[in-house]
Amino acid sequence: MWTTDTLARALTQELGAPVQVRFTRSRSTPVQAKALGYGPFKSAGVDLGLHGFFEEAPVETVQDLGHWLRVGRRARLASQRLDQWIQARVALLPAKAPRRVRVKTQGQHYDLIPLLHSVGAQEFPRHFGFENPPLDDPAKDLLPLPAITWSQQNPRGKLKSLRLGSYSKDRNLVRIHPLLDDPRAPEFFVRYIIFHELLHAIHPSHRSPGGRWVHHSPTFRRRESRYPDYARALQWEQKDLWSLAKKIRRKRG
Repeated sequence: MWTTDTLARALTQELGAPVQVRFTRSRSTPVQAKALGYGPFKSAGVDLGLHGFFEEAPVETVQDLGHWLRVGRRARLASQRLDQWIQARVALLPAKAPRRVRVKTQGQHYDLIPLLHSVGAQEFPRHFGFENPPLDDPAKDLLPLPAITWSQQNPRGKLKSLRLGSYSKDRNLVRIHPLLDDPRAPEFFVRYIIFHELLHAIHPSHRSPGGRWVHHSPTFRRRESRYPDYARALQWEQKDLWSLAKKIRRKRG
């Protein structure tokens, strides 16, 4: 069984530079690497946060981790093996009790529930059960309609990091940024954001054969491009979204 000290020594030897190791409980980022100084890890050294299950990592996995720290994405096979081992260990962790989410659908201007049902029935009638399939074609892809809420994000947050919508697979929940709860945000654009997040429920994020996360697959993009207001929504986003965000920030500042 590894300790932080024995792992640090083994990885220092693999990397050829100082490695500091601490154990964490993070499931979402089981490996957290930060350079100790300027430059690449192999010259600056690494401050490394590892999930506690690395105490039981086989020697080969520690070697793969050291190889990844040394050469980065060029360590394709090592990275794939490391990812596979981490995914297997995360899957063995006990289920994490979900935090309670306060669902708020009625905003000051928009009520999300009728918009969700309207978009779902119009764009995905078969997937979410709005339309019964023929008897000889069972609805094998039938999904529960996600819940929806206005998120608790600050409308005055950084403009470059605005996330207008998100979908949580674990909670089957769509969140919409409160910036769009404004009469100056057209309904067709709010509907497009809801459509985009429902599309994530149908085509969820997945890992490619190379181990990278794919959030918008070619199938996702093709379906999105067929949305009736796709071009108009993108045009409004490019032309008017940021000015709306700036006006709201000035008003609430």
